[in-house]
Amino acid sequence: MAKNSHRRNIPMTLPNGQQVQKVAAATFSSGPLPPSSELQGYENIKEGFAERIMQMAEGESAHRHKQEEKALSTDISLTEKEFSERRIGQILAFVVVIFMASLGFYLAVTGREIAGSVFGGPAIVAIIGAFLSRKKDGNNHQ
Repeated sequence: MAKNSHRRNIPMTLPNGQQVQKVAAATFSSGPLPPSSELQGYENIKEGFAERIMQMAEGESAHRHKQEEKALSTDISLTEKEFSERRIGQILAFVVVIFMASLGFYLAVTGREIAGSVFGGPAIVAIIGAFLSRKKDGNNHQ
């Protein structure tokens, strides 16, 4: 808990010419609990008030920890789901590239070289591109 006190003297002149100083004071505190002097004041008002304030602060802290834990758990599960989706995409892309390369090879062997290059060429470019981008990404993480 942070507690800041500010005090300022303000000189004033009354209508009769007398000089006086006005004192302005302010206290600021932040945190789940008031300063101990204020807690004692609450206890003086009615017995048990300070204990109720302590219980309220403890309950709020437990609630905040539970919410943070829930948010962290959600982040982890979303990351795992994203990883799974990315892995499925990679597998499907691999299957498509292998199919296109195989089709291109078959077409080229059976005498349809142009059709074979239309299907096989992009497959080879995709494979080379994947290896080059992986190599580039690997260098960036080092």
